[in-house]
Formats: sequence, C-alpha cells, structure tokens
Amino acid sequence: MIDDRLPAGEIRWGFLQLDPKNGRFEIDQKMVDGHVEELRTQLQSKSKSVIDYIQAWVSGSNLLGLEIESANPVLQNSYAATFFSSNFGKAANCFGREHVDKMLATHRHIQDSIFPNSSIVQHLKKMIEERFSVKGVPDGFLFFPVELGGLELKSPFVGLLQTRESVEEDPYELIDRYEEDERDDYNAAKRVFDKGTRANKYRTGDADWKPTGSEPFFSFDEFIKYREAFASIGKANLVSTYKELLKFPQEKAIDASAELQFALARLSGHDNLRGILVHWGSMEAYWKWIAQMYGPEMIKMFGGLNAVDLGLLPIGMVSMFRQRRTKWQG
Repeated sequence: MIDDRLPAGEIRWGFLQLDPKNGRFEIDQKMVDGHVEELRTQLQSKSKSVIDYIQAWVSGSNLLGLEIESANPVLQNSYAATFFSSNFGKAANCFGREHVDKMLATHRHIQDSIFPNSSIVQHLKKMIEERFSVKGVPDGFLFFPVELGGLELKSPFVGLLQTRESVEEDPYELIDRYEEDERDDYNAAKRVFDKGTRANKYRTGDADWKPTGSEPFFSFDEFIKYREAFASIGKANLVSTYKELLKFPQEKAIDASAELQFALARLSGHDNLRGILVHWGSMEAYWKWIAQMYGPEMIKMFGGLNAVDLGLLPIGMVSMFRQRRTKWQG
C-alpha cells in the first residue's frame, strides 16, 4: 500500500504510475497506446522520404537539437527510441529486472502496433526496395552511423538488453540482506554486553566498567530505532544499501571478433568517424553491440565496415537533410 504520508491522488512520472497495490511503478499502457497512434500519424506523413521516416522514428528535438514546428507540445519530443524510452524511467536496481522486462515488452508492443507481423527494419527495407529497386539491404546499413554510409536507425532494445543482467533481480533482496545483517549486528553486540566486555571500553577513563546483573541489554526495536541517524557498528550499512538501490547498472562488456578488429583497423586515417571508431575501447557500449552484431554482414557485402568509399560520402549534404526543420502533422 502507498504510505499515508504521501499526497493524495495518482503518483506519476512520464508514463510511469505508482500502483497502490504492489508499491511498484508500472508503465501506463493506455497512455502509451495514445502516443503510439500519434506516432503512426507522423510516420504516415513522412513515408515519401526514407531519411524523414527514420527521423520521425528515432529523432528528438531535445537530444539532437532539431527545431520541430508543431502546435502540439507533445510533438516537441522524440518518439520510438527516445521519447518513449525517456518516459519509461531508467533501468535501476530500485526498480528491479522486472521493470527492464516491462520496458522491453512495451517497446515490442509499440513496434508490433505500428508494424503488424513486421518490424521497422523490414518496413524500411521494403521502402528502399520499392523506391530504389534495391533488394537484400543488410541490417547494418540501416543501423550503422552516417559516417560509414548507414542510415543510423537507433534501436531502443540494445541498451536495455545490455544492462538487463546487471540489474538487481529483486530489489527487496537488498533490503532483506540489510535486515539480516542488522539482526546479526544486534546479536553480536548483545553477546559482548552479556560477557561484560565492550570494544570501546578505553574511550572512557573507566577501563574496569562492567554491566550489572540487573541491567538488561536494550531491545532490538531500540537498537534499530535511529538507523537513519547513526552510522553502522557492524555489517549492516543503510547508506550503502540505499546507494546500491539507486545505482544504474553498467552495460555488459563484449569483445570484438578478430574479423571485426581487422575491419576497424582499416578505418584508420579517417578523422570524421563517429559511433563506430577505429579503437574498440573508445566506442560506446551501444555502438560496440551494433558493430559486432551487424559488422560481419557488412564486411561480407561491402568488403569492410563502410558501405561506400569514405572519401566520396557526402557527409555535409546528409547532415543538412538530417538537421533540417522537421514539420509534424497535427
């Protein structure tokens, strides 16, 4: 149940709503579905351009500095890979792994709603085939950065999958461990007291002090009464437990295959690279996953990680198209 000290009414943040029955923040699926319909409308209005379509799917005015014209303040935000993700909250130990699974399921629901029996990847491939008569476009072409000739489609699944195993499965286990340690600390202190000894006896001038037989050790309830105000005397550490609950998990590291490392080395000498870089250790976790997942297919088709000759790639023109004002329907 919700604590009586909290204000009355619904407790919300973004698409999250506090469930008074289980005390967990749940994703409001009705609110999500309302925005899915808005996304569907915007995508339909951008179907004449592959780049505009991708921007409508993944871009956001707040993160990419795009100037979006709309009378609807909702549309001042990004959608599939940014707007929805930022309003689901972050993967954190206090929410547990269940919250990550619900975010993944909701992203899948969004994609299934927009592309029944398909996906954004399959839809874009179909658009390219119909527009340019090009078949067999590799997935890497869609996800790779513009600097390598890709379309830079962003996946909302990658980051969640990378962190899922690092999230505390059940946050209540951290509290249970703290309470067990607290009980152990109490029992240890009581044993010392009952023996008539104490670890800090030399802090006073009376080194011979011992408890009298009629003086009982205080209760466990009194022992834990001011746990928020006093430092721990043993294993139980409330501050550490609190910090652990607030911790954002780190992405699981992956290693580059020998084939990918060789392909990355061949990019040496190009200064305009972004996302997928020459040095594996300098890359963000998201781009490492993208490079390792789709790199082999790109290498097989294009002979390297770049879809076109890097010297011939019109980066300035592509950037101009991607940064132009995006007009939303509504």
